[in-house]
Amino acid sequence: MRDKYTKEIRVLRKIYNQEGTKAFQDAVNMHWNAFYPLFESCARPRAPHTTPCLTQVKRGGPVSNTAFGEQFTRQIRNDPRIPDSPEKITHPDQLRVFAEYQRQMDRMAEGEKRA
Repeated sequence: MRDKYTKEIRVLRKIYNQEGTKAFQDAVNMHWNAFYPLFESCARPRAPHTTPCLTQVKRGGPVSNTAFGEQFTRQIRNDPRIPDSPEKITHPDQLRVFAEYQRQMDRMAEGEKRA
């Protein structure tokens, strides 16, 4: 699947392959802080940054619920593939789960628009 998530993973993988782990982690942190597609918030509509991203949902706390309901929030919290902070993302293969959940949120948000 070629989409904005795949494109972002390719960019970050290239950094990892050419410049190493430290440069990769710096790039991930920059993408996370700038709300790049892989690290968009779990919000409705998909643009605002009023709800946490996947790592913040995973970590839990008072502002860690998604806009997609309790079941989806629990699914994220229980997924062992999601780290609880962007600093724990050390390899490009870890980014697949972020793309998977972002696509799922895109589909849920699109379904709500049609309803």
